[in-house]
Amino acid sequence: RFIQGQLMAMIGVGVLYTVGYEITGISLAAVLGIIAGVVSVVPFASFILDGISAFFIAIAQFQDFIHPAMIVATIAVAELVNNTLLIPTLLGRFVNVHPAAVLLFIFVGGALFGVLGMILALPLAAVFNAYWIRYGPQNESGHGYPPVTF
Repeated sequence: RFIQGQLMAMIGVGVLYTVGYEITGISLAAVLGIIAGVVSVVPFASFILDGISAFFIAIAQFQDFIHPAMIVATIAVAELVNNTLLIPTLLGRFVNVHPAAVLLFIFVGGALFGVLGMILALPLAAVFNAYWIRYGPQNESGHGYPPVTF
């Protein structure tokens, strides 16, 4: 379910970037949007890997300040929506973890283990949650199996 949620978030990020780039009018908007969606697996990577290249394409293509400013606005809106709505709520639903816990796991994983920790934070959160549901203190059977009810 994590992979399914991650794919949905990647599609959402790709659509956000593509629409923003199309509104700006830069060439290769669809290609840049797809790249942004693919690299969004790593938190905040779409800004670095895709946004900077789109910014320079806008400078080269239009040679003014309005279009690069529109690219910056697109990046800001897309990253805000991605990091505050898509990742916590969408992935949280798919892995059955509260959105605040999703953000907490991502930040702690990043602080402890860097980018790899940010990538592995949500799958580990899902494993922890499944373990807690199965073996947590609410399980009264005492031997780790769900209580048998008739």
